[in-house]
Amino acid sequence: DGIFQVPPEGQVRRWTTTNGLSGDSSRFIFEDRENNLWIGTSGSGLQRFKPRRIHSFGAEGKAQQRVVSSVCANATGDVWVATSGQGLFRRSASGVTNVALPRGNVVTRLLESVLEDRSERVWVGTYQRGLWLLEKEGPRMISAVEAGGDNVTTLFEDSRGCVWMAGGQAASVYDGGRFRVFGPLDGLPRGPISCFAEDS
Repeated sequence: DGIFQVPPEGQVRRWTTTNGLSGDSSRFIFEDRENNLWIGTSGSGLQRFKPRRIHSFGAEGKAQQRVVSSVCANATGDVWVATSGQGLFRRSASGVTNVALPRGNVVTRLLESVLEDRSERVWVGTYQRGLWLLEKEGPRMISAVEAGGDNVTTLFEDSRGCVWMAGGQAASVYDGGRFRVFGPLDGLPRGPISCFAEDS
């Protein structure tokens, strides 16, 4: 009759030849140290069940948008999701929540990047509408001059807690007190920057 799994919650799951087993008659199940399940069957060979490694969130809750621009995990394990068309979402253990940005029209729902820094501030880069900073005191918009442009595609926090951003025209860094913009005069090429990285 297949294999039955009874989790602590009590909701029984069943596997047969209709959903993955090579045969309905089984002799043993063994779990290895990588949490794979090995199933010895009566006449249908040996099978291995591996834990699911990929989970799609495209149809979960309100997150129906399929164009995801950026993700960022915070210290508690929640994940921020920036989408191109549906705005900002936060995924936690309790589910997915849409986080409204000020001026919630279609333009500010076109997001390019998201970052939660170590001070728990959330930086949200938009498509041609600049950079938002969500703080405990409330949201505020960072000017295109400070952010290096109004199309903030890339956000990065370095080991000192400085936040780097690429606004489409130049790079900028925020050190906790002020913004400093880097452009062609500093040796950077004019135009968009794809990513930042920090060496040892």
